[in-house]
Amino acid sequence: MDNRIIAVLVAVVLVGAGAGVYLAFGGSGGGSDVDVQAKLSICGNANQDYKIDNEDLKTIDDIIKGNIDAKDNPLADANNDGTIDEEDYKFVQSMISKKNKYVVVYDDAKRYVKVNYPVTKSVVVGTNPITTAILVGATDYMLGYSSTSYPIIHKPLIDNAKKLGGTITDLNTDEALQNFSKLDTDCGGLDVVIALPSYLKKSASFIEKAEIPIVKLDPRYGWDSITGALTMGYMYGEKCEKRAQDFAVYTFKTLDQINEKLEKISTKKTYLAVAAGNNIGQLNSAYNKVCDYAGGSPIAQLPGNSAEEIEIGSEGYKNYNPDHIISFRTLDYSIDWTHAVSGKVTTPQMEWDSYKAYWSDMPCYKDLTYINLAMPVIAQIAYVAEIFYPDTFGDGYGDKVHQYIVDHFMEYLGSDFDVSKDMTTTFGYNDVQH
Repeated sequence: MDNRIIAVLVAVVLVGAGAGVYLAFGGSGGGSDVDVQAKLSICGNANQDYKIDNEDLKTIDDIIKGNIDAKDNPLADANNDGTIDEEDYKFVQSMISKKNKYVVVYDDAKRYVKVNYPVTKSVVVGTNPITTAILVGATDYMLGYSSTSYPIIHKPLIDNAKKLGGTITDLNTDEALQNFSKLDTDCGGLDVVIALPSYLKKSASFIEKAEIPIVKLDPRYGWDSITGALTMGYMYGEKCEKRAQDFAVYTFKTLDQINEKLEKISTKKTYLAVAAGNNIGQLNSAYNKVCDYAGGSPIAQLPGNSAEEIEIGSEGYKNYNPDHIISFRTLDYSIDWTHAVSGKVTTPQMEWDSYKAYWSDMPCYKDLTYINLAMPVIAQIAYVAEIFYPDTFGDGYGDKVHQYIVDHFMEYLGSDFDVSKDMTTTFGYNDVQH
């Protein structure tokens, strides 16, 4: 398990943020315990769970007294001055009372980055960071972005923030940098730029010269998406923090329910996970992990945490004969979507035809299913579990889990948005022509 994934028990009776949602799991009589396997990556989170609270004060106190080793709790150095002492204890007290003026983020580039708290003026670059920021309710605090290919899921940003230009991955044109500088001046100074670790290759030095911190977060896949949501939620202030916590709790409560159902399964379905249409998922990839959590067993034993591209007709993958092929593609929250590279409107039929030649000769061709990677990871798991074990999970299980997320965390889609009718969540052999 990734060293950023820490298991903690949390009581699950929470007042939801934003829409005033009351999350009460485990029946009307009260809450139940949920194993939240994601960590808030903020200095001050001394016990490395999903929130800042009195337990962090206790951990810092134990470190100061010598009861536990400081090296096992690196985030206990709340003010990031290199020493864990009374000043850190006091700083966490200020974090709990929301009187702190800054926080230090330990980002996915393994850097400690000091940012103003709460963040109210940000630029966000990249599809997944944008999606995550919207999910935790930070739309009002995103003033700019470079570009996006997803007009539905990113509608709140498009409607409220400045498109600066460049590409999805970078502010890499003169116009984009000029727009960025103007935005920084007009707003009285940006608090932060948030982007994936591999992004901003050309503009990072420009941003740093302007003395604007860059936080590099990778909330794309697996439980990293929850860690990213928790961390971004905290940065944006109390309202977004609570919303991110509610989302994390719902995610892992649902995972508990899925695990309970999977205990009834005696023989696991085998799968071949696919990314980008023609890449085989490696064992520790996010694609495989979704299928693993859905109760599947990988038929391809490729080491690594990414995916390997294949050639049409290669005997290597043609020798696989899994029960299911699960292909992950990032679509929008619509029936058809804009292709991220070509910019053309794409349909499920067009997507199927684009990669049909890779799979049509395989015995399991009729068991190929595409999964919309734009959906939160717990929704992906729910859909795949339903595909693997329809009798156990029942028809519509994935839609049920996904619809709850849309209703409570993606309200901007509208109260009448129906995931089973208004978007492409999954599609398979029976949904297209051959």
